[in-house]
Amino acid sequence: MAVLGYATSKSASEVKLLRAQNTTLTAREGYLARREADLQATIDAGEFGGQWLGQWTGCPDGCRQPVGGAYVQPIPDTFDMKISFQSSGPVIVEIVAYDQWVRYVRTGHATVVKVYGPTQNLNEVEFSSAEGCGGYFVLFYFPQGGTIVPDVRVRYNPLPGSGDCIKH
Repeated sequence: MAVLGYATSKSASEVKLLRAQNTTLTAREGYLARREADLQATIDAGEFGGQWLGQWTGCPDGCRQPVGGAYVQPIPDTFDMKISFQSSGPVIVEIVAYDQWVRYVRTGHATVVKVYGPTQNLNEVEFSSAEGCGGYFVLFYFPQGGTIVPDVRVRYNPLPGSGDCIKH
């Protein structure tokens, strides 16, 4: 048999084996395409079953910050966020819209959406205003430094018409 000018000498058993492998791979491809379509339909329907998914769930020995240090976590569009943590020092948690952060950087003044603390622990504080607008982030500020053990989770929960940056 010649393929593109190259002589090949495949035995009948090798050809039979290659055809069987091709059939198996074609069946797997069909299964994967159906599975992908099912998963995409689940995503499109927003049916994650209300699962809270870990976004920032820690560092091996806690996450250390110096005096005045901070961590920033985006709050994804169409998701609720649940914030929990324990810390060795006081932490101020602020939820800020992106435009207000820019205002703060430029002028030193901003409107903060929510403020918690200073506290050394927070237990399942929920923020749901990002369900139609991905324009928020959460800032963990350490006025005295410390080590934090975070448990920040998100849950897919879009509003009808999300993606249009619906204002709350």
